[in-house]
Amino acid sequence: LRTVVESFKAHPDRVEALVLVEGCVWSSAQEIKIWDCRSFENITSLKEPHSSRIRNLHWVSVSPDESFVWSGDTDGLICIWDIQTAQLVKKMRMEEPINCIYHFGQYVWLGLYRSLYVFDCAAIEQVQRFEVNTAHDIVASRGKIWVACNDKIRIWNASNLNKIRDLDGHTSKVVCIIEAGQYIWSASFDTTILVWNSDTYNCTQELKGVHLDTITCLVEAGFDIVWSADRRGVLSVWSDKEKDGMELDAQFQAEKVKGHKRM
Repeated sequence: LRTVVESFKAHPDRVEALVLVEGCVWSSAQEIKIWDCRSFENITSLKEPHSSRIRNLHWVSVSPDESFVWSGDTDGLICIWDIQTAQLVKKMRMEEPINCIYHFGQYVWLGLYRSLYVFDCAAIEQVQRFEVNTAHDIVASRGKIWVACNDKIRIWNASNLNKIRDLDGHTSKVVCIIEAGQYIWSASFDTTILVWNSDTYNCTQELKGVHLDTITCLVEAGFDIVWSADRRGVLSVWSDKEKDGMELDAQFQAEKVKGHKRM
């Protein structure tokens, strides 16, 4: 059985993000704090230059000897921190709040309300900008970048940055997206989950009728298991009935678990 090893008040209000970086956990709210994973001690706090809520923390490894944490806040400020010294390396002001940050290969992708930016992670320079209708979440799969937007899912080639295609299916904004095996799972305000084949882009299944409110989170738990969560505090666990492996038109069985109260 899992037990709580330690529990402590880390921030005065809601924690927005956590990221594990080489033996330390970085947490963010109005400021960033760095914690030792073994002693749970607060190594340092980074209060500036962020002045609003820091919703995003993302570890970006440029090389075996060079890594950074990118942080993004609701005022559109991006800060890039050296993980060895916790010193600010560079800051950039975007025109809108930062919704999501994702690193894959040589690029870092930033999702905003009207724009999707691509930066060279080594040079920390912008190389591309795409117009989108609110980028909520980003995932990479088989050399492609999938972006969950208000109106649809948009896909780019992760290497040459060419647009591949858009996918329709959800009837409301797509708020989260993950890779699970050869499939991409997307979840929406419309309370449905769509399962896509990452090679053919076909929607292989629509999962509905379990969540009755906006689906806010998806996570792959291994062994062909995916967990989903909604605004009512409901967790649903989805498993592939085909134990020999997921088929193109695999059916899923959901077990609903009531776990949290709605805030």
